[in-house]
Amino acid sequence: MTIKKSNSFIFTFGMACILLLSACVSQPSDDNTAQTHETPLIAAESFFSESSISHVRVSGDGKWLAFLKEHNGANNIHIMKADASIDTAFFVTKFKDPINNFQWSVGENDLFFTKDIGGNEKTQIFMLSLSEFEGKTSHTMEKLTTNEQASYRLMKQSTLEPNKLIVMANQDDAARVDIFHLDTNCLLYT
Repeated sequence: MTIKKSNSFIFTFGMACILLLSACVSQPSDDNTAQTHETPLIAAESFFSESSISHVRVSGDGKWLAFLKEHNGANNIHIMKADASIDTAFFVTKFKDPINNFQWSVGENDLFFTKDIGGNEKTQIFMLSLSEFEGKTSHTMEKLTTNEQASYRLMKQSTLEPNKLIVMANQDDAARVDIFHLDTNCLLYT
């Protein structure tokens, strides 16, 4: 028997897990030398009152939250500091076509996301890099795939070599899908 879970159930479950994990508190050791550090909580109603928010993801270092929310009439990526109010979230993409999916990099504060261009259903892979300087957040975006007639799917990122993505694509033959390594530094496929 197959059970289908609705997006709202998955979103609710994911948010509950995030909130539970963010409530963890360090316990002092027996010799009372350790200090207790409480992680600030994000009010759950902030997310649940925003029905247009989906795909909430926490960065690897736990400092950022990213999610999809409508901007320009399509789902775009918004980010915010993990300890901030949802009102501080800002969009980092502004496409008129929706972003299909995204994930945080295992290394730096980079996001990988997929989307097609102009509704052509030929999904491409992009990398969005965040940086902070003097309290200001900036970002750069780079398209990692080059064949706009092919459709790409990001399967996984190598944890041993974070610049290598495992990608499924029909770039060599439209009728056949192959698996490649994509080097994000030089954009070479192997």
